[in-house]
Amino acid sequence: VTLGNFCYSLALVSGLAGSMRLLNVPVPAAKLITGVVLVNGLMAVNTYAVPDIMARTALISLSAALIYAMQLALVWRHGERHSSSVFLGATMAAAVLLMLMRGISALFPGHLSSVTAPITEIWDANTIQQAYAFGMSGLALLHPIGFLLIATHRMHQYLDALSSRDPLTDVLNRRAFFKQGELDLARARRRRTGMSILVIDLDFFKRINDQFGHDTGDQVLIHFAAVVT
Repeated sequence: VTLGNFCYSLALVSGLAGSMRLLNVPVPAAKLITGVVLVNGLMAVNTYAVPDIMARTALISLSAALIYAMQLALVWRHGERHSSSVFLGATMAAAVLLMLMRGISALFPGHLSSVTAPITEIWDANTIQQAYAFGMSGLALLHPIGFLLIATHRMHQYLDALSSRDPLTDVLNRRAFFKQGELDLARARRRRTGMSILVIDLDFFKRINDQFGHDTGDQVLIHFAAVVT
């Protein structure tokens, strides 16, 4: 039991750390490890010193609800407004709800009743336990799909940037420039507004390459592109 609870809590924290890395958020490794040790220490007390399966179940369920809530907050604050983030956030919200239901039912055994039976043991046949069992089984499959959708969306963005931007200056390349220009021109025609194009040339740029080297010339181009964009 102790080993199983430890592995489960470690998996939850690893998922949280993975969410942070996926969303480019610093991972507070020391705090996460401290949380795992603290929760498992309390569960060990409820396993050996003061055996209480309901208290142990409430502790792991509410801890899981907290971790899922933290993941939901990460997606909300740092995720892009895209269907992949909405999907993952929805699965996290469902997990929070299920874990809260299970944790509260374990905290107050016998006080919450369902259609089938009152809750007196954590594995009683009741609506809350059935919802938890079936719900978390489905979410165990949906969570990876949500992460995969976000990763796929990120990859599409990365590939789009590779195909449309100059790798040195990060400005639009010729193909993407003309494509964007057509869109801007069409928008100006629809709105019946004017449109201006500014053509800039770097005079004597070859002298910089010849005198200071191509590395310096590259730095000049990078600086120039940053200034004009």
